[in-house]
Amino acid sequence: MPSVSPADESAPPAAPDATEAGECAKYCPAFHHTIETVGRRWTGVVILELMRGELGFTAIKEAIPGISDRLLSDRLKELETEGMVQRTRRGREVGYALTDKGHGLVPVLDAVFAFNEQWVEWQGCEGNPPPG
Repeated sequence: MPSVSPADESAPPAAPDATEAGECAKYCPAFHHTIETVGRRWTGVVILELMRGELGFTAIKEAIPGISDRLLSDRLKELETEGMVQRTRRGREVGYALTDKGHGLVPVLDAVFAFNEQWVEWQGCEGNPPPG
């Protein structure tokens, strides 16, 4: 892949050519499953909130305006089933935290933030820095 010269730091990275992309261009069921899981409605924001540390259900719900109790519950169960979130009991309270597998998504969400900064014009995102 061609390197970007220091004077050209703001240029977007070059796309890999066909030889570098190799097997990535082919359909991969594991990749498809992961993209579908993380890309479900509200899932990314739930993961983003949990990157800040263990949270209770109410704290997550309050941090995500517009998500219903049922949808949040469904997403947390899905992430738990996938091994990305661990459900814990603290007395009568239930807490949710990312597992090591869940924390493996930090670079992915950092990449989404970088993509947004370069390519997406959206109001209301100021003051929301990437989690990493």
